[in-house]
Amino acid sequence: MPSFPSIESNIDYCRALWDEFSPRRSLYELWEFRMPFYEVYGFAPAFVVLPDKGMVPLWFHPEQKRYLWFGDTGDEFNWQEDNAFWVRESCDIEELLSHLPRPCLLNSCAELLRHQIGERAVLTSQNSKSVLSLSAIGSVDDYLMTLPKKLRSNVRHDQRVITAQSPIISENHLEDLDAMIGWNRAKFTDSPWHDEKMLACLRKLVDPTRPKPYKVHVLSVRIGGVLAAVDCAFSWNSIFYPLFCGSDVQRFPGIGHFMNLLDIQFALDHQTTSLDFSEVEPETVKAKLFPTVPQYTLRLE
Repeated sequence: MPSFPSIESNIDYCRALWDEFSPRRSLYELWEFRMPFYEVYGFAPAFVVLPDKGMVPLWFHPEQKRYLWFGDTGDEFNWQEDNAFWVRESCDIEELLSHLPRPCLLNSCAELLRHQIGERAVLTSQNSKSVLSLSAIGSVDDYLMTLPKKLRSNVRHDQRVITAQSPIISENHLEDLDAMIGWNRAKFTDSPWHDEKMLACLRKLVDPTRPKPYKVHVLSVRIGGVLAAVDCAFSWNSIFYPLFCGSDVQRFPGIGHFMNLLDIQFALDHQTTSLDFSEVEPETVKAKLFPTVPQYTLRLE
């Protein structure tokens, strides 16, 4: 064991440290979720370690010339969430913080990190993430009753429109992800799926031949034999993560709301405790549909 504090870069040793310190509560705290980003981007790891006490997993972005969370590609999508320091005792937070390399930009910090840091450093607010707890929700109708009346009416209208077309729902047709990618590319000029490296990450994340503790769920909806929408979701630790989606909204208006309700029903059927829809832009429909929890940024120059 090296003397402390240390910054470790050997990927095999970093894996061992991850296994030692990661709480594995969140999908993002799984090595198998972060590793595809390392395999594709190959940035140098920089795991800040206090042996037997705690760790902060970082890597160095060579173009931006700063340290980020391990697996964060430095784009606007902030792929790694639920970030905090992994420590055995809160008294070790200050020492870990003081030894973080600079410059350092840590996005998507969880509320836990804000409590860990306290007044030791300044965290700034960033976009929240959408999280729907299912503790008081036993059905899709229960969820709909939590929405404001007008929004609830709009969602129910879209649900009826799609249901009237006799949609056929199927699971785990990985080939349908190509349509999801195509819809996103056509709709958004800044879609991450324009980036071949990010596409490679997605392929690795869902690859059925790769050992992984989380489950992958590709939910596809066909109407009249035509593919109308695809959601790519993950589940871990009784949490359902509908992270990627795409739909043919031109041909099937209302399909977006239908898919959100499908995700909720799927999560209920599989006895999950919550749905984590990841970061959300403020004032968007998604922000109005689901409760949000705060996220923070820690910047050290």
